[in-house]
Parts: sequence; C-alpha cells; structure tokens
Amino acid sequence: FRSAPLPISARFAAFLLRAAGLVTLGQLAPPLNLNAATIALGLEEVNKELPAEVRGAMGCPFDFNAYKDRGEVYGITRVSRRPELFGLLFLSLGGAVLATTATQEAFY
Repeated sequence: FRSAPLPISARFAAFLLRAAGLVTLGQLAPPLNLNAATIALGLEEVNKELPAEVRGAMGCPFDFNAYKDRGEVYGITRVSRRPELFGLLFLSLGGAVLATTATQEAFY
C-alpha cells in the first residue's frame, strides 16, 4: 500500500487530529474526588448517620454530582451534542493518516 515514509506534514496532521480527539474525550471525564482516598485508606471515618447514597458518593473516586447545578448543557457539550463521537472521530482520523496498509486503513 504505502512503502515510502510519511512526510512531516502528514505526521503533524495526525498528531493534531489525535490531540484534538484526546482533549475532547478528556473533557468528558468527571472530576476526581480526592477525599475518597482518605476514606478508602481508613484515615477518615464516614459518619454513619448519613444516608447510604451520600456515604457511597463520599467514597467514590469520581465526583459525578460536581456539576449538577450547571444544568445539562455545559463544557464541551456547548460545542457539540455528541462530543464522544467527535473525539473518537478525530482520534481515528489521526490513526488513519498514519496507516501504512489497507488493513490499517480499514481498522481506523
């Protein structure tokens, strides 16, 4: 399929596409709950009088309720309704630019 080395412009385009995909996907992750580590290690005790949902959320390493007051549309979802699809698209296009065989092209 392609035996010559890729030009630097193609490698740079692939880098930019993959970087855009990873940045887009990175925006979807919930923030980390750093206080959960002290609970998991037993350094801090959770109040037993709290409801089970609250105690469970305090021990979870991801804070899924951090942005509940912002509504449904915030962050990367202001740019696109389906940021996960665009992130995967950019990531795959970056791989397709670097592909050297027909099998690799079909994979991406």
